[in-house]
Amino acid sequence: MPNDEQLMVEELYKKYGSLILKYLKKNNGFSQENAEDILQETFIKVFLNIEKISKAKKQQAYIFAIARNTALARLEYIRALVTNNEKIEDIEKSIETAKKMDKQLCLQYCFQQVFNQYIHGNNEYIYPLVVTLDKCKYSINKIATIIYRTCNETKEILKSGKKEIEKYQDLNEYQQEHGLKSLCWLIIFLRTEGWRSKEIAKILNKTDDATRQTVTHCRHLMQPHMEICKNDC
Repeated sequence: MPNDEQLMVEELYKKYGSLILKYLKKNNGFSQENAEDILQETFIKVFLNIEKISKAKKQQAYIFAIARNTALARLEYIRALVTNNEKIEDIEKSIETAKKMDKQLCLQYCFQQVFNQYIHGNNEYIYPLVVTLDKCKYSINKIATIIYRTCNETKEILKSGKKEIEKYQDLNEYQQEHGLKSLCWLIIFLRTEGWRSKEIAKILNKTDDATRQTVTHCRHLMQPHMEICKNDC
């Protein structure tokens, strides 16, 4: 039977493993094989340092720092083997990204927790986001990453979301039924993607002024949650 330390490492892997793997592939450009190797090496180091980690106030910070250092070591090794100047430039960009990896992972993990607390099992708050992203031709994989769900879970949410939103004339009417919170994740996401108020207004079927007011209200609503993440990371 596994001992307490092994069980703790397994729990930490379940909690942070997929997040680290996704980051390595998306932000550092590692192949699936390399990313899995780095993840495995990271959690071997976690196991070797589990006594220190178990006493740490912020366990995720310790783990994300190990992941960062492991990724940097792999990138430095790859750079030493490469002679093509263009590839060296790409690797150096990945190295600069990897240096910020622990902070970025911390923020992503915190936002994931905020997201789950915000919706609190109420999928009506994410239906507008999921359905809109689907209309904008986002893949299921990408939508799943955005809402911190598996692909199968995302497909079910999208299916249910389409049925629910079809009951209403538009998202403006949907908001009147489900409240302002039902549009905030959609609005915040679109703003972070660079959408202007006029473009968001068309999605919501609101006037420009009404849209600006809604954006402002959502920012105020989400600000306390975002501040928690900034302070923690």
